[in-house]
Amino acid sequence: MKRLQSQLKHLQPKDVLRLTPLDLINMPGIGTISTANELLYAVSKFVAPSSTTLYDLLNSTTSSKLRTGLEELDRVLLGGLPSGTITELAGPSGSGKTQMCCQLSVLAAAPQHAGGLAAGALYIDTEGAASACRIREIASSRFPNLTDEEISECTSRIFLHTVSTADSLHHLLSHTVQELIIEHGIKLLIVDSIASLVRREFDSRLSSRSEVLLEQASLLKEIAEGFGIPVVLVNQVQTIVQDMNADGGGSKTEKLEASRSSVGQLTVAMGNTWYHTVNTRLTLQYKDNVTRKITVSKSPVAAISSFDYIIDKTGLVLTSFYPELEETQQTAIRPRDTSL
Repeated sequence: MKRLQSQLKHLQPKDVLRLTPLDLINMPGIGTISTANELLYAVSKFVAPSSTTLYDLLNSTTSSKLRTGLEELDRVLLGGLPSGTITELAGPSGSGKTQMCCQLSVLAAAPQHAGGLAAGALYIDTEGAASACRIREIASSRFPNLTDEEISECTSRIFLHTVSTADSLHHLLSHTVQELIIEHGIKLLIVDSIASLVRREFDSRLSSRSEVLLEQASLLKEIAEGFGIPVVLVNQVQTIVQDMNADGGGSKTEKLEASRSSVGQLTVAMGNTWYHTVNTRLTLQYKDNVTRKITVSKSPVAAISSFDYIIDKTGLVLTSFYPELEETQQTAIRPRDTSL
């Protein structure tokens, strides 16, 4: 079998499993049906996921969490964002999605004595929204007791990659990401945003867009589960116009009058197929000029919950930590001053 392995080392397990015993017989060193079946069994056993006990599963899910920095949100999520799963941040422009991504990057890279993971974070930016200066500001403001050297070491663990096409994102996810995770000890993967590329390139070709999304979702799930890290994706919202009066009939004049009473409803982009891809969905939205709200819209461990927050130099901060919110409005970042 070792000799066969050396001869087939240029093939991936999935390539071998696509072959039949008759195909394998023609390869050097196999020759018989029994040897071919033995090889297929060995490869199948190698790639098959191993079983685990419920006790081990509970221990792994409770210990492998990335804190969000929002204590009440972490509490309902049983410790933070779970590893090995996909978490989606969805909301309108300026609601704080990129701010949240920057904050998560800092928390993953921060030293363990400060409550971080002291690990690498890979930030894939598709819109040019990520800011190195903002990430450093969050790190130094959230951890004021860290020295300049520790802050620099923290930010050096955050790797930023910019992509501008769906093809370049696919290539990055299918080739480069795995190498970076192994080489730099990456414990957090962020894609900001997953929606912008496909909506820009395939907005009028829904079948092609769905195909690309499913391919990307498969790669992201493989990365999350294979490396046991949390994957965070940013999604956008879209407006669905609903006609309150139109019934499909009537004259042109009646339809024109009916269109004036149409209402727009905000919904998360990418549709139901994408909704079932993500494990956890956090929805961010406005409440007023300063205050926003983050809602656990979907989670396997938490009920629907909402928390008010503002954005300041430390990132996202729950308003429960600001008893006198009016006094902080001068330092809070307003929607027009922030990225997505």
